[in-house]
Amino acid sequence: KGATLTYENFIYIAFTGTFQQLFGSNESAETGNVTFDPTAVECQQLVLDVPEGTRVKLARKEIGKRSQLWRMTSTGMLQHEGSSPPHDPTSKKSRKNSNILVLDIAGPAPQPTEYTPLMLRKPDDRRRLTQTWRFTEDGRLCCIHVNMFVQAKDGFLGLAAGNDVVLGPPQLVHYGTMGNGVPLEQAISRQRLRPGSGILLVKVDTDGPTRVLQITDIHTKSTSLMARTESGDWVSFSEKGGTTTIKKTSRSSTQTSNDSKIKEVQIQLNIHGGLGLSVIQKMPPQELIYAKLSDIVFKYQSSLVHRSVDCSVRDIQVDNQLLAAQCPVVLYLTPQSKNDETRHLPAIYLTAHQILSSCTNAYIFKNLMVKLKNLTVTLEESLLFKLFLMIGYDQSDSELEKVEEHQYDMRRMLAAATSVNATRYYFTNLELHLGQVRLSVLTSKKLSPELKNIKRKMGLTLVRFENASVNLEPFIRCHPFETSCFLLDCIAKHYREELKSQAMKILGSTDFLGNPFGFFADVSEGVNELVNEGSVGGLVWNVTHGMANSTAKVTGSLSDAVGHVTMDEKHEEHRQKLRALQAVNGADHIVTGLRGLGLGLYGGLTSIVSQTYTGATQEGFPGFISGFAKGMVGTVTKPAIGLLDLASSTSLAVRDTSKNPSQKIPLRTRKPRLVVGLNGMIPRYSESQAFGQELLQSFDQTGTEIFLGYEVLRAGEEDLRVLISSGQVRVFSQSEPSMAPTPVLTVYYRDLYQCKPVVLQVDELETDQKHYIELSLKAEKSETPGIPRPSDLPYKRPKVRCDSRSIAFKVAQQINYARNLHDELRQTLLTQEEENVED
Repeated sequence: KGATLTYENFIYIAFTGTFQQLFGSNESAETGNVTFDPTAVECQQLVLDVPEGTRVKLARKEIGKRSQLWRMTSTGMLQHEGSSPPHDPTSKKSRKNSNILVLDIAGPAPQPTEYTPLMLRKPDDRRRLTQTWRFTEDGRLCCIHVNMFVQAKDGFLGLAAGNDVVLGPPQLVHYGTMGNGVPLEQAISRQRLRPGSGILLVKVDTDGPTRVLQITDIHTKSTSLMARTESGDWVSFSEKGGTTTIKKTSRSSTQTSNDSKIKEVQIQLNIHGGLGLSVIQKMPPQELIYAKLSDIVFKYQSSLVHRSVDCSVRDIQVDNQLLAAQCPVVLYLTPQSKNDETRHLPAIYLTAHQILSSCTNAYIFKNLMVKLKNLTVTLEESLLFKLFLMIGYDQSDSELEKVEEHQYDMRRMLAAATSVNATRYYFTNLELHLGQVRLSVLTSKKLSPELKNIKRKMGLTLVRFENASVNLEPFIRCHPFETSCFLLDCIAKHYREELKSQAMKILGSTDFLGNPFGFFADVSEGVNELVNEGSVGGLVWNVTHGMANSTAKVTGSLSDAVGHVTMDEKHEEHRQKLRALQAVNGADHIVTGLRGLGLGLYGGLTSIVSQTYTGATQEGFPGFISGFAKGMVGTVTKPAIGLLDLASSTSLAVRDTSKNPSQKIPLRTRKPRLVVGLNGMIPRYSESQAFGQELLQSFDQTGTEIFLGYEVLRAGEEDLRVLISSGQVRVFSQSEPSMAPTPVLTVYYRDLYQCKPVVLQVDELETDQKHYIELSLKAEKSETPGIPRPSDLPYKRPKVRCDSRSIAFKVAQQINYARNLHDELRQTLLTQEEENVED
């Protein structure tokens, strides 16, 4: 915004009544035809003029004639422009008073009953009463003397060009009056030589991506004019607050907008239950993540000129749906204290205001703002690479060589910024607020060959750390006009630099250092509780939690490092499976530690024998020597690893026991879904199928079986369930979810002929029927000579009780389908690519 500009804007002192009939009543202003009658007073257009000397006369208005131009000073004088030479308004030199003449009367003073002609005189303070003028509210010109008005000589009959102008009392007889009762010969008003007040405000504004120089007359009221060009298009001149806006509208667009019935659209959605988003990988089929957005409020407004969106999400949680996930939740809101004033704000808030434009390759937004509350993010290495694999991250080695990272990023950003035909986005304000993030990274001990290939191509080496408090500065840009690719690259670069600036916090949260930053955070929180709340127990619990957490991190890192020294892959794989078991409470950690100790002791006792035997069978005598050496090393290292695992598990048990309830990781929103149904398509989510899929994982340690069905055969105290997979049928009981399943019957498909529902009624007098599924199993080898007929084959027919007929029929149908599928898979010849996928 700049300083105000001024320009000289002289005025005409006009008799208002002589300008009334400029346009005829029967003619349109649009055609520009004017009815002019030289004998009519209303068409005379008379103004004050000084053609010669100093006497003031009436004359017809002539545009730009200096003898008709006047200037009113701040003291109320009317200076005559034509009586002095032209003056440069930009010149700093002021005019000499000797060259200035102002409006005055011819006599020494006006008389109450006389009419004194007007003339020009030099400014004189002694004649202030007759040289100070004002325009009254009813439309007349008078001096300081009361009841003395400027008017034409001889009243109404004197309204003619060349007649004198006098100052005197009102005429006794009136031949014509204005609408407010003022006589025509006394109705006087100001008419400016140029439009506007003479004071301009200049500032630079924006109209979308266009920089606009806006010149505003600060005293002009809003007006709107329409004009039509020769082509038939309409041009609109709209003045608002002194700003003139010119818009051209074609006839076709005007007609289209008039024909449009929908002027404005408003949509408002309140989804209290929220929305769930499931991300599923196609090959191999599995659910990767599940995002739950709770309590969504969405508002949308659209009109012919703008479009706006306001959306808020109260809570958000993203779950890791891998069956062997180390942490069940990827993202959730960081718990807030009761004293935090921002705890009632939504987790995500988005607002956008778009201005609709006729440009096909440009989108104009007045503002776009996204705000997120503090988040806790846990990235697991296997899940991260699976997401990269799902989105098709597959680059050849030739694309990854010879280009440094910063050069590649710079070239891509320049290409996106200089593209001519690319769609661009303009934002008056673009804001992305992401506050504090508690970041954790969990590395995976074993990755599949595909994930290892992606890791190698990305050159990404992750370090395990937990709960690193990273403060991210908001991404704010004003007036960007760039492509989407360029803006996304800028956002990624901004937060990448922010993470680099927080490298010390991340390093201080690593496991191999014992997470010292986490320990200091726990101690400071305990001291804060002691000082503010006087809680000694809070201090003890926080310090205990910090020490146990650091001890568990250090011992766990040591055990992993020593584990590589044993050079026994089978022992290390078995050990990692024990550590991967999910612990519900501290007792589970102790049990896992004891199992690890037992595995270490057993491995140390049998290390020499097992390693020597394995080396001799695989490589002969050289393998015998190397195996014996490995066994000697394992005799010492494996028990040591077991002791370290026990110490780590004990520390984890103490840590979880002393953990603040607000620091505990929330549970999954729901169990991982079944992604492939019996028909080969994604079925509707079923909690029982998800539970059965989880049970299959506990039964099948190899992970080669495909889940096909799960059903509760008998409920209540006589708990009986069936789990159907591609390899076998398992009948078991499980009275409580926390208890391990108790096997009742296991049937392999190679021994199964068929399954059918059976109804038994022991006594004819009994009305209740008992429903069973009957499994026809292969018995011992038949002694019948030759090729036996199916009817001659001996069968074992165990029966399993069901609660209802529908359950028996459903389970029998699923078992027969699974048996047929097993036979088809056994007789199917897989290609090399399919075998790799199966592996």
